[in-house]
Amino acid sequence: MFKNQILNMNNIKYIFAAFLFFTGNISNNRMDLNPRFSKDVEDRIERITGNLQVKSDIDGVYESKGLNERLKFYNTPGVSIAVINDGKLEWARGFGIRNNISNDSVDASTMFMAGSVSKPIFALAVMRLKEKGIIDLDKDVNEYLKSWKVPPVNEWQPKISLRQLLSHTAGMTVGGFEGYLRTDPIPSFLKSLTGNRLQIVRR
Repeated sequence: MFKNQILNMNNIKYIFAAFLFFTGNISNNRMDLNPRFSKDVEDRIERITGNLQVKSDIDGVYESKGLNERLKFYNTPGVSIAVINDGKLEWARGFGIRNNISNDSVDASTMFMAGSVSKPIFALAVMRLKEKGIIDLDKDVNEYLKSWKVPPVNEWQPKISLRQLLSHTAGMTVGGFEGYLRTDPIPSFLKSLTGNRLQIVRR
């Protein structure tokens, strides 16, 4: 998927990131920390949150919906949005609530589990390194890895490339990762790579 496409980060003006709310993971004892911005930025926020494009019943036709309506539609209590413009954080704001009991509002400092939002950010970083000629998308990743390497399977040593990892064709994709309870110890990055399954939350 990347053979004939090199991503130029200079052409990316906006990165829109939304983190879905997970009830019960946020502390209640906090005041609203949503900042106010200049009129120009506030107008842009309103254009984004009030003009979400939703596919209609007619093929190729989209309808404008507001963020609050979409939260209700997807039964999502709250959401956090951050917009990066020209490589800098232009604005960040929370919408909705973060606790169904106290109805505390989501604000710019509310923490969410990033989950798969990290994947496109990692891909952007990889393609930036590719543009600079620092890495080769088709080279065995074990030639780049230091503290951890792709382990052998019995007597066979897999050769996996960044191109395969970015396109989910490396055979390493797991079915999901539910994170950790607030009371659980967090394993080191190296332990998580080696499969420290005892710390994975089971619902």
